[in-house]
Amino acid sequence: MARLLKAAGIALVLVFAIVLARTFLHTPQADASGQAMNIPVDADKIAAHLSEAIRFRTVSYQDDAERQQDQFDGFIAWVKATYPEVDRSLALIRLNDTLLFKWAGSEADLPPILVTGHYDVVPVIPGTESAWQHPPFDGVIADGVIWGRGALDDKSAVVAILEATTVL
Repeated sequence: MARLLKAAGIALVLVFAIVLARTFLHTPQADASGQAMNIPVDADKIAAHLSEAIRFRTVSYQDDAERQQDQFDGFIAWVKATYPEVDRSLALIRLNDTLLFKWAGSEADLPPILVTGHYDVVPVIPGTESAWQHPPFDGVIADGVIWGRGALDDKSAVVAILEATTVL
């Protein structure tokens, strides 16, 4: 048994040494084809947009009867009104409440990219509302923090993608 453990230990150290050596010896070539862009952003405006997005109660439930469809429709209308450049420049394919924006590249032979996010949120557990520092759907901005359901998962990603698409 001791020999087996010793052999396993030596094998583990050897694998670690190989991985470490390959890490330090293999340096990928820098891609000098692109240039860095310095794009000014209005952080207050972006924060306000995320705050607005949080106010939509786009809650997904196991039972669709509980769903507030007007909130989903309102969010989609808000996206179109808030990001008119995205609405004008990208083709929107709507699959129920899923929004798929197709952005044609300038070189069709290059591989496509995919960026994803979702704007639905999980329900607030009934009876826990008082445990929130700020109401879950108020989108309060306080002390440099945006509070609310979807601030991290995942309306923030959706807003970031829409903001980036607007400036690009």
